[in-house]
Amino acid sequence: MIGKKAFYFLMNDRRFTGIPMVLETPKGDNELKNDRRNLALLRGMRKVKEAGK
Repeated sequence: MIGKKAFYFLMNDRRFTGIPMVLETPKGDNELKNDRRNLALLRGMRKVKEAGK
C-alpha cells in the first residue's frame, strides 16, 4: 500500500503537472462515493497549479 505522504509528493511534482493520471483503488459497497472521496483527497493535496490555470 502506498501511503498518503507518497501521494502528496506525486501530486506536487511539477513534472506531472497537466498529465492525466489513473487512480485504481479497491471498491467497496458505494463505488462512486468512494471514488469521489479519494479524488477529493488527492486534489486537496495539490499545491502546484495546472498548466494554463
